Amino acid sequence: MHTAIKFTLATLLMLLVFSSLTPRPAHADGAGGANEREIGIRTAAGDGVNTAEFYARWEARFIQEHVLDPWLPEGGTARWETALSYWQGGGDHAIVFAVGPTLEYPLRADGWRLALGIQPTLFSDYESDNRNLGGPFEFTSHIGLRWYPKVDWVVGARVQHTSNAGIYDANPGVDLIAVEIGSRF
Repeated sequence: MHTAIKFTLATLLMLLVFSSLTPRPAHADGAGGANEREIGIRTAAGDGVNTAEFYARWEARFIQEHVLDPWLPEGGTARWETALSYWQGGGDHAIVFAVGPTLEYPLRADGWRLALGIQPTLFSDYESDNRNLGGPFEFTSHIGLRWYPKVDWVVGARVQHTSNAGIYDANPGVDLIAVEIGSRF
C-alpha cells in the first residue's frame, strides 16, 4: 500500500479515537467559532506530488482583535494553523512543516465557511527527480470551503499553492487540491 495512504489511514484512526474521548466544551458555537480548537488530517494531490498531513487549528486572538475585527469584513474568524506533512512524488519524499494564520468567513448556506490563509513552510528535502523548489523555506497559500455540520466534525476542500515567492533562483511552485476531515474540541 502507498506510504501516504497508510499515513492518512493511521492518522484518521487516531483522530477518531481522540475525538471520541474528548468532551465538547460549553463555549463551542458549532459553526467554527474562534474558541474552538481542531485537529484533523488532509490529503492532497497535484503537480506529481501526493501528500498526507496532520493539522491543528486554534484561536489567533491577536490577529482577531488587531487585524480582522478593525480592518476586515465583520463575521470572520482568525486562527493559527500548523501542519506536519509527508510529501511523495517523483520517487522522492519530504517531511514538511507549516505554521501560519488562516481566516474563515461564514457563507449564506448553513454551516459553510470560506477559508483562506498563508503559512511559512519548511521542507526536509526540496530537490527531487522531477522538481527543485529552490530552497527549504517556502510559503503555502490556500483558499477553500469548509463545512461544519451539527456534529463535532468539519469537512473541507481547498486549493493550495506552495512556492518560495522568488527568494531563491528556482521557483517552480507546487499546486495541489486537498480534502480534509477534522474534529473540533
